[in-house]
Amino acid sequence: MKVGNKYIDFGQPNARNEHQQLSKFKGKIVLLEFWGPGVCPVGKGTWN
Repeated sequence: MKVGNKYIDFGQPNARNEHQQLSKFKGKIVLLEFWGPGVCPVGKGTWN
């Protein structure tokens, strides 16, 4: 994906369990972090 490419609109609940849709943030800078099973937060070391 490159700057200026069309994004795929999707939604997820936030920390307050409120549904957030990516399209609501059009024109703003958005940081997306994707985590999965067995992936530890950056800077937190390892799960072991």
